[in-house]
Amino acid sequence: MDFYKNLLYTLSEVLFGFALSVLFGIIVGYCIGKHPHIKQLSMPLLVFFQVSPKIALIPIFIIWFGLGYGSKLFIVFIMSFFPIIEGVLLGLGHIPKEMYAYMQVLNADRRQIFTQLEFPCCIPYLLSSFKISILQAIIGATVAEWMAGQSGIGYLQSFASSTFDSPLLISGILFTILLGILLYAAVNLLEQRLQRYQEVKQ
Repeated sequence: MDFYKNLLYTLSEVLFGFALSVLFGIIVGYCIGKHPHIKQLSMPLLVFFQVSPKIALIPIFIIWFGLGYGSKLFIVFIMSFFPIIEGVLLGLGHIPKEMYAYMQVLNADRRQIFTQLEFPCCIPYLLSSFKISILQAIIGATVAEWMAGQSGIGYLQSFASSTFDSPLLISGILFTILLGILLYAAVNLLEQRLQRYQEVKQ
């Protein structure tokens, strides 16, 4: 078995699924945060998905969407999607109303309010949510591959377990941990760089 090919397969699932969760998480989170009625209606659903055991839902997703790459991608997306929404909602919720009043005094339009006030204020909360989200993405990918994968690190671990191949199993576990550490460190580095940039800009 090509170990590194399977590692790259898992990495592509994690990064692509995470990227989709960031894109749609920001859009959905912003829409919820800016419309009180939508927020009121959606909060019970968000709480339900946050507290529900998503790993227990993975077999259902596999039955619905099959064994291919797309089903793993969807699982990664679901696992990492909701922390992004929470980050956006926290960021919007911590913007003082006086700041909006100040932007109105400056005759700022909707785009300027978003780019100059809302998005910058959301960045610290988003980056914190990225750390949670990227780890959730790795968990989702490896568990899905373990349960019903044909490629990936999770599949290798499942195969090694069924064939009593301890070296391969331990290698898979260690590389999964290493992948989590590296991706978490990358997000942490991005957070530090942006913090320095904002300090210099101020």
